[in-house]
Amino acid sequence: MLHFLGFMMNNYLRLIALFFLFSISAIYGVEQQIDLGFETRVFNTDSNDYKQKRSDSAAVLKVEFVHHLDNGLDSITFIPFARFQLYDEERTHFDIRELYWESLGDNWELKVGIGQEYWGVTEFVHLVNAINQVDMLEGIDEEDRLGELMIKYTQLSSIGQFDFFLLPFFRPREYPGVEGRLRTPFLIDSNDSLYESSRNERKIEAAVRYSQTFNNVDLGLSLFHGTQRDAQFKFNKVKNKIIPYYAKSTQLGVDLQMAIKEWLIKAEFVGRRIDTIEHLALTGGFEYSFIGIMETEFDLGLIVEGAWQNKRDRYSAFSDEIIFGQRLAFNNELGSELLFGYIYDIHHNSSVLSLEASSRVNNSIKLSVEGRIFQKIGNNDPFKTFEDEDHLNLELTWYF
Repeated sequence: MLHFLGFMMNNYLRLIALFFLFSISAIYGVEQQIDLGFETRVFNTDSNDYKQKRSDSAAVLKVEFVHHLDNGLDSITFIPFARFQLYDEERTHFDIRELYWESLGDNWELKVGIGQEYWGVTEFVHLVNAINQVDMLEGIDEEDRLGELMIKYTQLSSIGQFDFFLLPFFRPREYPGVEGRLRTPFLIDSNDSLYESSRNERKIEAAVRYSQTFNNVDLGLSLFHGTQRDAQFKFNKVKNKIIPYYAKSTQLGVDLQMAIKEWLIKAEFVGRRIDTIEHLALTGGFEYSFIGIMETEFDLGLIVEGAWQNKRDRYSAFSDEIIFGQRLAFNNELGSELLFGYIYDIHHNSSVLSLEASSRVNNSIKLSVEGRIFQKIGNNDPFKTFEDEDHLNLELTWYF
């Protein structure tokens, strides 16, 4: 309760603004979607740190407001996000996922404000996705992203789509606090983050992406210049904590997806120049779908992907992995799905099991389950710190 009250006091202006938007949205015909979730994360074992609990709970709120202007070509979108954590006060946070004005022309689009962009095609490792910072307070799988301030201009043509980005402000990652689990033994203090750029987080970044579909092939080419989203870590002996360091980076990315009957072939490649050193990384594989297995309505997708990089474990936990997955779609009215993954690290001889499942209870309630088992972790593996952190996460979400 104290953490909740602290969040209310520290963010009262944002919450007042949010409640104000709720009240006026109906008056001005603003479309809105409210997602309210309650989740509990339970760990298999107690932590060696007495400050960390075996279980923790939270309330998660995500709202989407969309207002279409009278001309029909312009719109304003606002998507705030808030987490109210019971124990770990660092995970209690507020973020504007999106807040932008968008204007549409005959063959162009302009977006100004806070937005989210997703690049890439692979299931487990996301190499080319360079625009939005990872929201580490939500999870270690890098699926959740923070909103980024941007100007985006899109030009549509007969030869493909060109997206141009101007990013005036960098956002460092936030990390779990003293009471949080799935964290390093030493605290990571993002408030003391170091930067290679003399402008720190105010360094202006730029990116461009070309995308096109050729029959059954989707191709994306991207170029990003700015601050590397992944951080290096430096240990401060005086403060007894870890300080993130963000280097400047120029990244060339390629993502490719090809559909051949039941086969879906995927690949992502990046070449980065960081600290005057060339970094190369590749991930890719295939997904094969069995439609109507055993004469049922179920569809089963088998996923095999691999990940490699030439500078092992420098900027990513994925360097020499083979990943196996199974995606089961029940094709029922409740939209039930299940995704199972097995990650094997060839270099460290480590393995991790993951499970994601979801199903609607009815038209307005959805149940989600997510779990991870860190089976065998090598001594030099970046996941070594999570070796005893097997856990299960349950979430019940109401949609209004």
